[in-house]
Amino acid sequence: MDLNNDMTTRVMELLGHNDAAQIRKARQDLHRRLAFIGGSYPQVAAVAVFGAGGELLASSRYFPVAEVSIAHRDDFGAAQAS
Repeated sequence: MDLNNDMTTRVMELLGHNDAAQIRKARQDLHRRLAFIGGSYPQVAAVAVFGAGGELLASSRYFPVAEVSIAHRDDFGAAQAS
């Protein structure tokens, strides 16, 4: 089993076609559901959902989420470029 593929599939199915605004509205429910998904794997510390601009939208670890952005990170920039 490929953990990354499994996690990605489960989170993408959870999010569906929701945009950032819809994800923000559902943060509390998403927090609970992401915690369930991540909790299925002892090697997963947290599951986080970031918006296209790098802003943290939802997290399995914290609710409410902090105002955090990863826009400045090199790995985020590389992911956006690909």
